[in-house]
Amino acid sequence: PVEVGFASPVTLSGGFEYRKETYSLTVSDFQAYAQGGASGYGGVSPEQAGKWSQSNIAVYGGAETDITSNWTVGIAGRYEHYNTFGSATVGKINTRYEVIPGYALRGTVGTGFHAPSPGQQNNSTLTTTFINGVSVQAGTFPVGSAISQLYGARPLTPEKSTNFGVGF
Repeated sequence: PVEVGFASPVTLSGGFEYRKETYSLTVSDFQAYAQGGASGYGGVSPEQAGKWSQSNIAVYGGAETDITSNWTVGIAGRYEHYNTFGSATVGKINTRYEVIPGYALRGTVGTGFHAPSPGQQNNSTLTTTFINGVSVQAGTFPVGSAISQLYGARPLTPEKSTNFGVGF
């Protein structure tokens, strides 16, 4: 806390984060992917198998205080850098005003960022089903695969958001 003459000290917060996310698919038994698998799941072929990862670093900080005995304000920010998706800066501003004891108005405005995980980018599943006695295969394929490209898939991009919250 830092004393600056408000109704309460300014509480400061901050930190640093390093995160590495890893996703892997291991090759199934040959009989699983070569023969269509059991219960419709075809297993993981050598072409589908692999290990993928991404890492990011982040620094963040915030401050919050009671300006008066019934009015609180806060601010926070975060900078992140992903080795796969680049950098983003997000933040939040919040306030709360107690109109009478036990009843308050509050509001928050913030931004957000979420990068696709290695699992979201590389998941691959092949299933087999039978329609009128005919074997039909379907699947989920990574966005960068040839079959996904054939159907017009585009690379996944980070999700960005702006959030507003109010309450009483």
